[in-house]
Amino acid sequence: MTSQPEQLLEDNLVKQLQSLGYGFIALKDDNDLNTNLKAQLEKHNQITLTDKEFAKVLSKPFTGAIKRIKSSASWKPLPKTS
Repeated sequence: MTSQPEQLLEDNLVKQLQSLGYGFIALKDDNDLNTNLKAQLEKHNQITLTDKEFAKVLSKPFTGAIKRIKSSASWKPLPKTS
């Protein structure tokens, strides 16, 4: 088994993920991280979260957080895209 420097391993992983259609997102700080998290939750759950609803997501353990918040919030589904 050959070994390779960690940076080379990471670079190759990024290239492989990009070839599969994943995009690279630079996250400079916590705000960028939270903005991306909110966007991904909305995209994959086909919903729009208000700031108050997203604050609830951040304040609860992630296991089942969306289901708990969904049951107590008014949700606006995102339009379907083709």
